[in-house]
Amino acid sequence: MDHVRAKLHADEIHRAGITGRGITVAVLDSGCSHPDYADRIVGFVDLINGRKECYDDASHGSHVTGILGGDGRSSRGRYRGVAPGCNLLHVKVLDNRGQGSLQDIFRGIDWVIANRERYHIRIMNISAGATRDEDARAQGCSWSM
Repeated sequence: MDHVRAKLHADEIHRAGITGRGITVAVLDSGCSHPDYADRIVGFVDLINGRKECYDDASHGSHVTGILGGDGRSSRGRYRGVAPGCNLLHVKVLDNRGQGSLQDIFRGIDWVIANRERYHIRIMNISAGATRDEDARAQGCSWSM
């Protein structure tokens, strides 16, 4: 993360006071769990298992969230994300193997759209994909990822 942050000149932007503060990022993934952003999680919705507490049983969502909004406190600031001051909202759409259906991803997107004003969501991140065009057609979609 420190190399990518350097390529993006993120530290210069952070020094100018632009850290993502006041912005909520919705992350559709496998969940979340890490002290570098735990105090900025404003919501968690589990569309897979229906649990209420934040968790990540595949680790991918935690990784993605660190890149987006980790503040680096566990590494004394070395591994910060690109928006270390943003608020985070997680929608769990992937299972414990990091896999999910397009139907669950669409339900997650619908949830974010329906709740964007309530949580002041300005950005939605979906770091998931499909393996073949047939996967999308099998789910009844006219497009593929």
